[in-house]
Amino acid sequence: METTLESPIKILYVEDDVIDQKAFQRHIKNGDFNLQYELASSVKDAKELLSSNEYDVVVTDYLLKNETGFSIIDMAKDIPVIFITGQGDQSVAVKAMKKGAFDYIIKESSGHYLELLTSTIEKAFSYNNTHKKLEEAEQEIKKLLWTLGQINNSITILDKEGKIEWVNKGFENLFGHSLEEVKNKNACELRRKDISRNKLENFFARAFKYKKILTCESQIINNKKGKCWIYTTMTPVKDETGNLVGVIIVDTDISEKKKIEQELIKAKEKAEDAAIAKQQFLANMSHEIRTPINGIMGMMHILENVEHADTRKKYLQLVNYASNNLLNIINDILDMSKLEFGKMIIEKIDFNVSELVLGIAKSMQYQAEEKGLQLNYYIDDEIPTHLYGDPSKLNQILINLVGNSIKFTPKGSITISLKTISKSENSVQLLFTVSDTGIGIPKEYQSHIFEYFHQVNSNTTRQYGGTGLGLAIVKRLAEIQGGKAWFKSEENKGSEFYVQMEFGIAVPNKKDDTLKRVNLEGQFLKGKKILLVEDETLNQMVAKYLLENELGAQVEIASNGEIAIGILEKTVFDLIIMDIQMPKMNGYDTAHYIRTKLPAPQNKTLILAMTAHAFKDEEIKCKEAGMNDFISKPIKIDELKQKLQFLLI
Repeated sequence: METTLESPIKILYVEDDVIDQKAFQRHIKNGDFNLQYELASSVKDAKELLSSNEYDVVVTDYLLKNETGFSIIDMAKDIPVIFITGQGDQSVAVKAMKKGAFDYIIKESSGHYLELLTSTIEKAFSYNNTHKKLEEAEQEIKKLLWTLGQINNSITILDKEGKIEWVNKGFENLFGHSLEEVKNKNACELRRKDISRNKLENFFARAFKYKKILTCESQIINNKKGKCWIYTTMTPVKDETGNLVGVIIVDTDISEKKKIEQELIKAKEKAEDAAIAKQQFLANMSHEIRTPINGIMGMMHILENVEHADTRKKYLQLVNYASNNLLNIINDILDMSKLEFGKMIIEKIDFNVSELVLGIAKSMQYQAEEKGLQLNYYIDDEIPTHLYGDPSKLNQILINLVGNSIKFTPKGSITISLKTISKSENSVQLLFTVSDTGIGIPKEYQSHIFEYFHQVNSNTTRQYGGTGLGLAIVKRLAEIQGGKAWFKSEENKGSEFYVQMEFGIAVPNKKDDTLKRVNLEGQFLKGKKILLVEDETLNQMVAKYLLENELGAQVEIASNGEIAIGILEKTVFDLIIMDIQMPKMNGYDTAHYIRTKLPAPQNKTLILAMTAHAFKDEEIKCKEAGMNDFISKPIKIDELKQKLQFLLI
């Protein structure tokens, strides 16, 4: 038999019979086998050769002088051994196989066994090579599995039936199960998500059916962590013919990512709610501000034609009343601005708290009596006469609360009470309570009652008026002084508002020059180019003056939308302030044209709508036309600054 192996097979042939040795040599020579051999006549010779040489196959006779071939098997270790026995020694051959021999051959006198021997040598060599490769592959697999075991991601190997064959340590960390617990179990059963089981099974079925990579996000129940979100990639494994043999699943814990996403969604919703509230606030402002302005303008017109002194005085009183209402609204807006931008100054001076409460009761008595309400007050006897703090801010808090109660109480009474919660040598904790028998606050609106711009509903706003700022200001004034504000209310039964604050107990000669200031410098608009689109000459003058002299902007004026578009085609501006009601081309159409027809960067220019109709439907129309924000007339410098800072800085 002729071999085609490239390298010769190295053989150690152990045989003590010289005749058999020569027969083997002749057979190898005549057969032109690709074999390289060495002869050993004894166990001792074999041992020496094995210790100093490497062989692919060892062939040994059973009987070797005073020893047997079993000793050779023990010495050969990882080398395949072919055992040769004489006829009738089959039991010896079986024993040799049990000791680790690769094969055995029965020696017969004709010499034909040598043909079988050479083919068996080649088989042994081939087997040994294959065995070594398998061992190397096994080591590689162990190394790979060890590496996969160190990966944080969960890795699962499924058979073609969807049962688990192997999982790594990442799987155990994520799902809370070890390999021993899940081996041969259905992978789908281990995944409990907040989608239906049918959808889950369909996902697995698609991966097996279509043999394509699939991904999904889902929620599972972890035995250690509870619920967590995972991102799953299912990769089918195919054989050479394209048949599915298994699936590899990689799961990544994305719980932290989902948590951040949820926080962003909540923040977005909160921001949207705040935006809606601000829009509603501006609509309310349009009504609240316009009402006294209209009264003032009407009275001033009448005064131009009235000569009688008493009549003029009456009308002037009405103008003064309307002006005070307008001033109160503006003060609320300014207080809100100061609180939000950190410009509110907290004083520390001596004052008599009992006199302050009595003064508020007296000043609000007239408003209460006009509605037929009884205004009561109660002051705890244990309260120190003189305190150290900010009386003006406390006065503002209580006036807002009492005024709110009067506004929303059709009949009954309002009570101001002042009690001591705790007292030390130098300070006292006081609880101010303003209770009423008014309309109360429905439960569904109570969580927003201390937020800026929030009122119970639009019907309440229309019936009772107001800006939606008073209670928010109360809460923040209390908080910046280290106090707190809360309330209890029941619809149609009344409300109780509480403010708890700490004050110092005044001592003789106590200095009052220590001020706690919360002051942040505002930002003014400087060097920005603004296109003012306004058809009224007076409004042009007012707006141009405010923008240039108050804010330092560079202003160019266009009398209508068509002129504005012509200017924009040649010049780039930082902001467009756009009136809505204009001849030829109104503000909505102009904004839409800018957004859809002009090239970049002009089509991205910020647009601030300037409208006298600042109601919600008008606001929506402004946004739909592509405007970024709006401001209502008459223009107030502080509000304009806020808008421009928001848009440009």
